[in-house]
Amino acid sequence: MAETYQKGEYIRYACNGVCLVDDVRLDRLTKKEPPKEFYILKPVSNPASTLFVPTGNATLVAKMSRLPDREELDALILATREEPLDWIDDRKIRLASFQTIVKECDLGQLISLVSCIYHRREDLIAAGKKLGASEETLLQRAEALIENEVAFVLKVEQSEVSDYIRDKLAEAITARQNGFGLDAAAVCLTDALQALFDLTGENASDATIEEVFETFCVGK
Repeated sequence: MAETYQKGEYIRYACNGVCLVDDVRLDRLTKKEPPKEFYILKPVSNPASTLFVPTGNATLVAKMSRLPDREELDALILATREEPLDWIDDRKIRLASFQTIVKECDLGQLISLVSCIYHRREDLIAAGKKLGASEETLLQRAEALIENEVAFVLKVEQSEVSDYIRDKLAEAITARQNGFGLDAAAVCLTDALQALFDLTGENASDATIEEVFETFCVGK
């Protein structure tokens, strides 16, 4: 059964990012069409725009999804560390794969993509080389999509999300390059929780912290 949404909810709609369900009503796009029920969506990033999603169109409704709460977001980020996205050596296949991820706009896959490209860029810089222009463009697009949703969930400015993600991924990359394991990840996690407090003024719950440390089997 398809998920249903109510007027006043904030959801994600494909690559339009976070949207307000401004209304659920009968309407018609042309005078010749019979009226049908639509979700009327207003993208947060472009409130002047209006999107009409027929409630009876399962394919389009499937592109709508509820936003994660803060703990679900933390769990999602940690899950991407368990199954990192591998760099593909064949450029044609790599770009096609990365473009598909950006087109599908799945938050977890986008975070994995950003992490993968960050890691590759650090390796190239160390070798005196630069990341390709196509990969830079995909990185910027993926970052923008992540920032749109994460900033809304955490109630911070998008510029703060970008800095936060970049700094924490850079720390994780450096730790991995230096041969550190889960203990280093625990330190990065502690720093991330502190940064989250600095941004939002709220501490993570004890339950969240306990779950993270139990999952990764590292001591506090």
